[in-house]
Amino acid sequence: MRKRCELAVDVPPLRWLASVLYAAVLLTGIYYAAAGLAPGWSAAALAGFVAGLLALLVVEQVDRRRAAGQASRGRAVTLLVLRILLVAAVNAADIPGFARALYVLVPFFAYLSLGRRAGLGLAVAYLVVATTGAAFTPGWYADPELVSDLLMLFIGIRPAARRPPHPAGRSPTASTTPDSGSRSR
Repeated sequence: MRKRCELAVDVPPLRWLASVLYAAVLLTGIYYAAAGLAPGWSAAALAGFVAGLLALLVVEQVDRRRAAGQASRGRAVTLLVLRILLVAAVNAADIPGFARALYVLVPFFAYLSLGRRAGLGLAVAYLVVATTGAAFTPGWYADPELVSDLLMLFIGIRPAARRPPHPAGRSPTASTTPDSGSRSR
């Protein structure tokens, strides 16, 4: 019999994982700027980077409260759109490129708040946009940074497209008819 690993706190894993990733990107960016490793990073862009990541951390707290109260689908869509816009804004302000890792989170949030189709749709959209953008970059196939970004995005988004496990270990081909209770294939 398999034992299920559960967290000691009542927060879905992606919620705290996203907050940890936001904080890691924030601290890395601040360190990078403070160490003088990004001389082309303007104060305005750095401020936008920091403000965007702090806003994403706030959105996580708002969404955590939403999840506890089981709010409406409309509010889930609003929070998802807000995340998409904030991740895009943070990436636009991120000269060193640390925030690219945040794109992977968006399809997972769609999956958790709106279901599998929304998660899969956003995963495909992100992959198409990234691949198209790379295809229009001269010599992209010889740029290790661009190729590794595409690989990271593909590997990171792939789990969002997976089917969730079936309850009680039932296979996807087996079903129970409500009137007979028998299993059919």
